[in-house]
Amino acid sequence: MDIVNEAVKLADEIADIIKNSHIYKDYRVALANIENDENTMEKIKQFKAKHLEYARERMNGTEDFDKEKYISQELYKILLNEDAKIFFKNEEELIGLIAEIYSRVAEKCYLNLFI
Repeated sequence: MDIVNEAVKLADEIADIIKNSHIYKDYRVALANIENDENTMEKIKQFKAKHLEYARERMNGTEDFDKEKYISQELYKILLNEDAKIFFKNEEELIGLIAEIYSRVAEKCYLNLFI
């Protein structure tokens, strides 16, 4: 087996482990419930778009505290929905886990990708 196939096979195994975790399963249940609630789903889509736009602006040196406050208030309103709260909590954990795996691989391979 060549290195690429072996690495992809291991990545698939990692993905399967993650997909069998309670974090992922809770995330998927919450997402399915949210998808059935058009109003909450639309609020989440709008929030994510505004949050991404705000993050891009901050990276370009623009800080708008009124926009940050507005986005924070919108998130608070969304999190009043229990499924949305579970969704965001588990999404954050999943992203953190995947980032940790990525960092661990880069570190073990002595790749300094963040310079």
